[in-house]
Amino acid sequence: MVNAQQIEVSERKVEMLLPKRQTIYSEVDVEGTYLIATNRGLFLIRDCALTLLLRGNFYGITRDGLSWYVYESVGKVGRILKLNEGFDQEMDTKAEIAFADLPGWIHQIDMIDGSLMITDTPNNRIIKWSFEAECWVEYYPLGKLVDKEESVNYGHINSIYKHDGAIHLVCHNQTVKTGRLSEILKVDANFNVIERIVTGSSCAHNLIVHQGVSYHCDSTHQSLKADGKVVFESQHFTRGLSLSDDQIVIGGSVFLRREERHNGNGHLYVLHSDYSPRTSFLIPGMVQEVRRVDRRDYSFSEK
Repeated sequence: MVNAQQIEVSERKVEMLLPKRQTIYSEVDVEGTYLIATNRGLFLIRDCALTLLLRGNFYGITRDGLSWYVYESVGKVGRILKLNEGFDQEMDTKAEIAFADLPGWIHQIDMIDGSLMITDTPNNRIIKWSFEAECWVEYYPLGKLVDKEESVNYGHINSIYKHDGAIHLVCHNQTVKTGRLSEILKVDANFNVIERIVTGSSCAHNLIVHQGVSYHCDSTHQSLKADGKVVFESQHFTRGLSLSDDQIVIGGSVFLRREERHNGNGHLYVLHSDYSPRTSFLIPGMVQEVRRVDRRDYSFSEK
């Protein structure tokens, strides 16, 4: 058991065999290979087919070299699975439980400067695992909570992204409930807030900066924004964003109350690089994250 400042997380090397893949669609107009995390399963798009890899409630996806890490909520706790090289091509694939006993309802995860960064959204906290030092560190950029999500300083931090040497956090701010517009926080290496940028968006998710343009999902308004301007409108709550050189993929979900979300479905929107629609289709689960496997995905933090 790894123990650090009230964080108790098991480092486990437990192998698991992924079940036989279930094909959902055999023909989808999407180039490339993608992992899609939803509240009802982890899906893979490859060779124009959508398949189900694992059932469960998945969110954050990141990579470290050839290894992929995926967060899964398991009731009130969570774990991070490590997918072995070649998982996207081999039909019989082994995965590994890399970290267990994490907090539940973690959102985005990413590799930044050799450490695994985790947005512990319900606890207003960023958790960092240093592979080199083999230790956990926790940060509270908005302070600790005194009344859980009812605390006045609760930011619902759901995304983390490093760009141009600085780390940025997306604060959803529960806009629908609180009336506070979503913000992007710029923080230093110790997660002290340097700058707060009000987005003008409601319950925002994701952040990518590419070729000088800043993208995020204005989720409640069902849109994608580039430099604060709407460039695409959907019919769903937008969450999950992948940007590569030739296309943009956006997740969409039916907006439901938390206690009803286990029944929710989602959509995947595929755009050309000029934001014009290419295709869209139903996903049997509320989309929470999307990442491209076979080419560079600019949604990963810059090195």
